[in-house]
Amino acid sequence: MSDTDDTTRMSVAQVYERYQSDNKKLMKKIHLPGFLGGVAFMIPAYCFIVPLTILYQGSKFLLKSTRRAELPYSAAGGENEGDGDVTETFPAPKDLTPHADRKYDLILLGCTGYTGGLATEYLCQQYGISKDVKWAIAGRSQSKLNALKQKLADQMDDPGLIKNLDTVICDTSKRSTLHALASNTRAVISTAGPFYAYGSAVVEFCARYGTHYADITGEVDWSQQMITKYDAIARSTGAKIVSFCGHDSVPWDLSTAKLADILKAECDDDLISVQFFDETMGKPSGGTLATACLAIDRLDRMPKYDYDPFYQVTGKRSHFKTKVTNPQLPVQCSDGHFKDQWTAPFVMADVNGAVVKRSNALRGMAPVLKYQESMTQHDFKNAVLSAMGLGLGVVALLNPLTGSFIKNYVFPKPGEGPSEKDLQRSFLLISGVGVGAKGNVAESVFYFPKDAGYYYTSRMLVESGLCLAMDDLGKNTNTTSGFLTPATAMGDALLKRLVGIGASFACEIRSRM
Repeated sequence: MSDTDDTTRMSVAQVYERYQSDNKKLMKKIHLPGFLGGVAFMIPAYCFIVPLTILYQGSKFLLKSTRRAELPYSAAGGENEGDGDVTETFPAPKDLTPHADRKYDLILLGCTGYTGGLATEYLCQQYGISKDVKWAIAGRSQSKLNALKQKLADQMDDPGLIKNLDTVICDTSKRSTLHALASNTRAVISTAGPFYAYGSAVVEFCARYGTHYADITGEVDWSQQMITKYDAIARSTGAKIVSFCGHDSVPWDLSTAKLADILKAECDDDLISVQFFDETMGKPSGGTLATACLAIDRLDRMPKYDYDPFYQVTGKRSHFKTKVTNPQLPVQCSDGHFKDQWTAPFVMADVNGAVVKRSNALRGMAPVLKYQESMTQHDFKNAVLSAMGLGLGVVALLNPLTGSFIKNYVFPKPGEGPSEKDLQRSFLLISGVGVGAKGNVAESVFYFPKDAGYYYTSRMLVESGLCLAMDDLGKNTNTTSGFLTPATAMGDALLKRLVGIGASFACEIRSRM
């Protein structure tokens, strides 16, 4: 571990020791009868669902007469949906209220949802009301916001919270209401997804008001569209727009940056490849699944670009590229903590890889960076069933018959999420291996002892917003504005905050050339 690394004093071995001492329960090993039964079920399911899905999706493609380059707008309140007022005037960049003179450090949008509720509770518990951090909650229903304040007051035994916690009324489908959200705060943080449906106007207003912004989206296509539309505006007003500030994709983005840092600091070497092995346990919320379903539904309407907007830096195409792979076939791990375990595809690997791609484009870690990520399983049987189950689930959602059934009768509803017991027993362990151009090898480990998808995601978002609002930025971060990533916007400062609230991280050189 580098002597100059002030984000953590733990070694890689100590983080693994902490993980093992927590005795987290993994998915049980599948014995041969269970394995054969699973295969016997999934193979016929594939044979039935796949042809119908291909026929349906192929018909949609052939019948589609045009492919618009613009993002399709959702009836739920997309980018230009709502009150029809799209001609608002905004102050010129020189006339914007300075951040030091704004009323709030932070406004949380989406607080009445599942993850937003966790974020609100965390803000109350960690930072209090009307203390060092000035914050407010925002939503479209005053009655729901009042009910949330009453609930929080009861939980914290603080009747004064009802009066002291400010509320901001805004509706993402009514653009005229968003001035109040973005004009008088240093940062807006949002859990109000799907962001494709509810987030575009919020990003625009933050960009135009020079207000920093962070969210927990995992919607790469939406983020690409936002970059093409508002990056130049955000750079002109000084706004830092940072998506993917939760489970997707803070842990992997920060880990990649730290692997690059230590190789450069201790070996004068440049990171050229990174591989992550993920061990996790957790349950999805209804909102997460609704976002995934919406993303699948619009696969045939993806816009085309001359090049991936994640490579766009100050209006030009970056020369720093990233190749992302999410291996689909099981492979046995040969060394490290996961030796003798097997890999399976990880559902969020492509999203995490895309965020690292943008970090590399912004930061210039490697001319061509190779990024690979897999989930680990006990043995070959678990890995095979995991891969087959993930593939079958995606295909089933693409099928109109099975997809409709799953959405309506299997998935939890938006607003529903894991129980408190599930949050406490879930976890995330990420092991990273970074290789330098000279052959030096670094390794990292990031451990979240509770649920990373919601419990820690709510905290990652809050701490990201506070990094931006308080100008608490780490070394090697991008001091300019525009559309950034967790690693390029906050870096070590965010990592230090996460370690301070219970996560464990270590990064060190494994071998030198």
